[in-house]
Amino acid sequence: MNGTVLLIGASRGLGYAIAAEYIARGAQVVGTVRGPARTMLHDLQETVGGRLEIEHVDIDAPEQVQSLHDRLGTRSFDLLFVNAGVTNRPEETTADVTTEEFTRLMVTNALSPMRVIETLGELVVPDGTIAIMSSGQGKTDLGGPSARLTISESIPNLVTTIDAQRGHAGLQYLDYLGQTVAW
Repeated sequence: MNGTVLLIGASRGLGYAIAAEYIARGAQVVGTVRGPARTMLHDLQETVGGRLEIEHVDIDAPEQVQSLHDRLGTRSFDLLFVNAGVTNRPEETTADVTTEEFTRLMVTNALSPMRVIETLGELVVPDGTIAIMSSGQGKTDLGGPSARLTISESIPNLVTTIDAQRGHAGLQYLDYLGQTVAW
């Protein structure tokens, strides 16, 4: 893909790998990080000759999402990819999760991504793609060592699947190989 990607949640793990894959395929990437700390994405930025810009946003803060929109408002993107997300500790059971923790997970992983799409979706070109993915399914800090797939097994296929959706309207629930996932 030689285009422009706005990748929400690119500081580490799958998001970082997605940013690196799109850059390797020739795309210009704007990747977001949540806080002010230096991340792996900053290290990548130093090696890719200006093809990666870093923006800061906490998707749980609607005013920060709006501020990001205002900063990028004159630009357009071929892909808006929302990857940001959180998880609880892997050893926790449903009985262990407090109502507050459940609320935090649902806000960050469900409500906030939809708000991001509502606020930033207008920056996507008419035949562009808007994608949301579930984090934590790869062997990353979030997914843990027992996750089913490594980043090198999943990300190239995932990016190919997303790119194949360009110009196709409608909501689809696809896996990293482009296969429809039954609800």
